[in-house]
This record gives sequence, C-alpha cells and structure tokens, in this order.
Amino acid sequence: IKLSWKEAQEYVKWLSQKTGKRYRLLTESEWEYVARAGSNTKYPWGNSPEGSYANGYEARGWPRGWPSDGYKKKTAPVGSFKPNAFGLYDTSGNVSELVEDCWHDNYSKAPSDGSAWTTGSECNLRVLRGGSWSDGPLNLRSADRSISCFSCRCFRSGFRVARNLGPSGADRFYLLNTTTKLIFCVCSSVVQPEKQHVIRKKCDHILELP
Repeated sequence: IKLSWKEAQEYVKWLSQKTGKRYRLLTESEWEYVARAGSNTKYPWGNSPEGSYANGYEARGWPRGWPSDGYKKKTAPVGSFKPNAFGLYDTSGNVSELVEDCWHDNYSKAPSDGSAWTTGSECNLRVLRGGSWSDGPLNLRSADRSISCFSCRCFRSGFRVARNLGPSGADRFYLLNTTTKLIFCVCSSVVQPEKQHVIRKKCDHILELP
C-alpha cells in the first residue's frame, strides 16, 4: 500500500471518526522523546550501531558483518528487533516515520511547548524520522531527519499513530507500539551533523494500546 503524508492524515481522521477517539501523527518533539527513551547517545541503545536493535541496509556504512538481520532490502515484522527503554519497537530502522511537522532546516523559532510546527514556507515538505531498512547507521541515529514531500508515495516509509487522552489531549497521549505497515515515498534525504533535538515536551505516559 503506497500512501502520502496527506493520505496518512486521511487515515488518522478516519480512525478517529471510526473509534470516537482522537488519533493523530506524532509531533517531531514527541517522536524524538519516545525514540530516545531517556538516552542521549547516537542510538537509543548506545553510540555503536552494532547489535540486534534495528533493521538497516547492510551495504550502507555498517561495520563489517553488521547487521546480520536476515531482512535485506525489506521490512521486518514488528518485534523482530529489541525495543527501546520505553518498550517501543523500530524507532530506528525498518521504516522511516512521518510526523506532523512541516520541514524546517533547523529548530530556530520552533514551538516551545512540543506542539507540531505547522507554519512556514516549506509545508509542502514534511519531516521523516528514524531511518528505514534501506538506510545505513548514519540515518538510523536518533537525531537524523529527512524529508518527504506532501503527496509523495514510495516504498520505505510509514507512520506511527498516537491517541490523545483527556478533554484537550494537550498533555498526554497513547502511543501505538507498532509501525503502521503503510508504505510511501521519501522524496529526498538530508544528512545533517550530529545534533540532539531539544525535547520540548515531557510525556506523562508511554502506554501500549491493546
């Protein structure tokens, strides 16, 4: 199934109407908070890409012999690799994950409350996080960011769904512990120097939905 960011929005709108609950994509701040899971290293598990933690592409920059994951050039079932400290799978690798935010080259003038940054001249471009099965270790870092155009479709990206809690849903959210297997396009990649995203919102609960 090939979906664009716009179609991902249609999906969470449909899911919200179907269930009577408020589902949405994560903001970029929320995504990095749950991906890092309390870490400040290159990857959620440390500074070395080695280990059975992520589905990446073996030919692109991995140390010799890594990863031997058995999933060359394809996605892996959720749970095939170790979860992070919050118990979430595939925040690095498998599929790159679209978030709500418009693309900006840096975080200057970004919202200070952890909300999505949905203004600016680049809202025809959206943010992707996490890297995919076709990326090497540089792109699987927690700090890495890349771009998807608003309506692109392809084969190596997906999205993670959150559900708001409470009357406003402003301070808590549920996070589905799967990467939705809906596949669409990364139009281009942007490699930036190592830079930790400033986490602007501390989540009260990280919970798995049944």
